[in-house]
Amino acid sequence: MLQRICTTLVLVILAFEPISAATADDREICMKQIGSAAIEACTREINSGNYRDLDLARLYFSRGFELAMKRNHNLVIQDYDQAIRLDPTNGGSKKAGGGHNNRGLAYSAIGQFDRAIQDYNEAIRLDPNYARAFYNRANTYRRIGDLDSAIRDLDRSIQLNPKNPNAFQNRGLSYRAKGQNDRAVLDYDQAIRIDPKYAKSFYSRCEVRAVTGELQPALVDCNEALRLQPNQGDILQLRGLVYLKLGDLDRAIADFDAALKLDEKRASALYCRGVAKIKKGDNVAGITDISAAKDIQSDIAKVYAMHGVSP
Repeated sequence: MLQRICTTLVLVILAFEPISAATADDREICMKQIGSAAIEACTREINSGNYRDLDLARLYFSRGFELAMKRNHNLVIQDYDQAIRLDPTNGGSKKAGGGHNNRGLAYSAIGQFDRAIQDYNEAIRLDPNYARAFYNRANTYRRIGDLDSAIRDLDRSIQLNPKNPNAFQNRGLSYRAKGQNDRAVLDYDQAIRIDPKYAKSFYSRCEVRAVTGELQPALVDCNEALRLQPNQGDILQLRGLVYLKLGDLDRAIADFDAALKLDEKRASALYCRGVAKIKKGDNVAGITDISAAKDIQSDIAKVYAMHGVSP
């Protein structure tokens, strides 16, 4: 999701020729405020006919940015199309390739991954040191299953910006998907060193350790992830699995109950709770849970058998 993270993409008030008090106010709202008020002000300025070329590109860029916050991705693309047409290098942003980078995010959000990659390619051509574009292209490569390309782009993004925990987290996920668990854990470690409150990496490290049998360290990680993000269903479900593997069946069932309270259609929580109940001797309730899980995900038993979890 587009976020105002990269300071080079944040628009500033520009030295337009004064037109009237009303348009000056709208220009300021468009450039500096957020949400619907900014979008409406940008629209009034765009429709005023008072702007051309770079000045108009900046208005389209600003409106596109705010539309992205509202996930109106098709409208975002239309605005960045105009911004790039008017300003082919920057696309209305302060940074070379900024318009292409942001349009790439919008294309990725609607599943047009080839077009997203084309935009990131152009952003990187315009600025070969554009860490954010490498990072975003990597995320798109990972979504289409091109893990090696994703890792190469994240390597470059990290080289350019070694303080971004998200890049280490996502490279760790890519290594995990390739079965390279040791390298994944090293990246999660680094993400946590950069941001000790980064719950995603505690969760991901817990998941790897649960799979590889490092159960006590996994439990520590899941506990910390839950401390940082209480009542998060995925983390509760994963900690329940750790408890199940440790043989602490009551705590496992309690975590699965909590996860299912948040989403009763969690196949993994239903299946693992069923396994825990059977291990406690409650066969009828356990079989009921496992049957319900299979109705949601037919191959759930096979998936967990691969991880050593079965009734």
